[in-house]
Amino acid sequence: MNKLKSLFVAAFGLLSMIALPLMTHADSNESAYSVSANLPEFQKNKDVSYFDLQLQPDQQEEISIHLANSAKEKAVFDVDVNNAATNSNGVIDYGQTDLKKDPSAKYVLNQLVTPKNQEVELQAGEAKDVTFKINMPKETFKGMILGGIHISKKDDISEKTEGTAIRNKYAYVIGVKLQNDTESVAPELKLNFAKAGLQNSYTTVFANVQNPTPGIISKVKFDAKITKKGSKDVLYETKKENMSIAPNTNFDFPISLQKDKIAAGDYTVTIDAQEGNHHKTWHLSTDFTIKSEKAKKINQEAVTEDKGTDYLPIILVVGLLLLLIIAFLSYKLLKQKK
Repeated sequence: MNKLKSLFVAAFGLLSMIALPLMTHADSNESAYSVSANLPEFQKNKDVSYFDLQLQPDQQEEISIHLANSAKEKAVFDVDVNNAATNSNGVIDYGQTDLKKDPSAKYVLNQLVTPKNQEVELQAGEAKDVTFKINMPKETFKGMILGGIHISKKDDISEKTEGTAIRNKYAYVIGVKLQNDTESVAPELKLNFAKAGLQNSYTTVFANVQNPTPGIISKVKFDAKITKKGSKDVLYETKKENMSIAPNTNFDFPISLQKDKIAAGDYTVTIDAQEGNHHKTWHLSTDFTIKSEKAKKINQEAVTEDKGTDYLPIILVVGLLLLLIIAFLSYKLLKQKK
């Protein structure tokens, strides 16, 4: 089996899901299985390989996936129904099993598609269909409910193994999109709060951005700036393009402090955002405070660059004073000679 074999699905060019090895050098035994969606008769778009479903209020249906174990030994698989998330890179993510429900979400996928978690055992060379039941809400809803069915081989190696070992994980995701009323939803963005922290051990400010609507916001541009509160002087800036934000989700957008140490104080985060399809723009801002204790703790754990003291202003001032003194003494000597 080709190790790079993947399932690719796209919703309006945005719902992109592939079978990804979560760590490099996945061995053949780890990746020796395949997954596909058994598209039902009530599939809305039969030209795609994910579940694109438009159902009526209170409608109940069954869907299934085909799981095949091509390994030479028995294997156990974790099959999870995950809700769509937005990661810090502005990419829609379907691999988060324990995702916290966004306050704006009235419904999420793993409430309507059950069971939420399954454990499937297959003998060597065995294949079977894994089924799920869909229970649509009783009332009509606009927009979409988005997520995916995440399939991975269960790890049979103890986590208590001594020493450092690279564990390879190979997973498939099949997208699921549920709709009822297909009327378009106007995009909206909110900036909830900002906080200081670390990303990959580097000092960072995280701006929590929310999509409170049941629709994907695509081709999003961000221009995020940090200033001192009440000042217009930009201290740090991060730009990003071509982001996609999942329906009814929030995520922490990282603004790098460029390896600087964090200084306590009052700050403002401003984000100028633009959506590519409708060319809608937002100007979002929020104030936040970094306390001394928090700054000290982050700086102790962070990888920072000690840029030292900037001596140029001191040299300029001292040089100017010396010139003034020399000019004054020269004037006095000339005056005495006259």
